[in-house]
Amino acid sequence: MNEKQKLMVAVAIAAAIAMGLAYVIYVEYRASVETLATTANVKNDIEAAEAKIKEIPGLEADRNRLAAVVEDYVRILPDEKEVEALLETLSELKDKAGLAPDAITSFTFTQEPIGASRAASANFQKYIRQVRLKATLFQFADFVNRLERYKRFIQVDTFSLRPLAEGTEQDITLQMSTFTYSRAKKQ
Repeated sequence: MNEKQKLMVAVAIAAAIAMGLAYVIYVEYRASVETLATTANVKNDIEAAEAKIKEIPGLEADRNRLAAVVEDYVRILPDEKEVEALLETLSELKDKAGLAPDAITSFTFTQEPIGASRAASANFQKYIRQVRLKATLFQFADFVNRLERYKRFIQVDTFSLRPLAEGTEQDITLQMSTFTYSRAKKQ
């Protein structure tokens, strides 16, 4: 091998080494760019998490305020014992409204199945009552007024009137509802 050939081999080896080094530099540069991008994303995630952490005291205050509001609203709902004693309550309200002692001719109730109402949540149970009574229109209006102003929540959903053959009394069918609230156990 002559001098020129040795020089060519040396240049070729140097070029190969230079290309290898250039490739390694390029790969490392791309890795560093990806690492910087990942680092920036992590910093953004950290900032977002810190912002959420700063919101926690305000959210807890809102939760406590809303829990107090729910507690106030739930106070007007009867408990299970009061729902069972609703006939006695109706009898008292009937007497105050001036209805005859035998004005309530039937009283039936059912517990609405869970999931039957879109408005009811898992903590609320709706009870529906069917009442049939005889009263004049003014006595009925007074009775319904007393019923809906009662200290516990009772709502008149529907009613129908049918005149009786004698006198001014009406045969009235009334559907009313109430709810009970059971607190969910915290886990």
